[in-house]
Amino acid sequence: MDREFNIIGGDSLYEQTVAALGSCLTALESVGLGWAHVVRRTIYKLRPEGYFSDILPALQEVVPGQQPPQTLIGIPALAVPGTLIETARGLHTGRHDPRMIAAATVAPPPRMLNSLLVPLAASR
Repeated sequence: MDREFNIIGGDSLYEQTVAALGSCLTALESVGLGWAHVVRRTIYKLRPEGYFSDILPALQEVVPGQQPPQTLIGIPALAVPGTLIETARGLHTGRHDPRMIAAATVAPPPRMLNSLLVPLAASR
């Protein structure tokens, strides 16, 4: 979603995936982290099709290098009507006591994602 809570990408699974990944990266970077800190990924999606044609190309475009382990789950509805994909990430902060911190995204405005990562920034 954009800053006015409009869905980015209409009903294109590819465009919504790119937007969700972009919002996640913005949130990660705002607390000094990046894709290398993502140790697992869960993708929730509505359509039974589209992983190889839409999601995988978007992941390869936006997330460089080695992809983390992931789970893909098909569900009947998502949190925001009109969205086709949601993602959740497990992060490793690099601290001595490795903790997994989940950051869920529906591709909301970065300020909303930042609120999910505030505890992460404090723990660094």
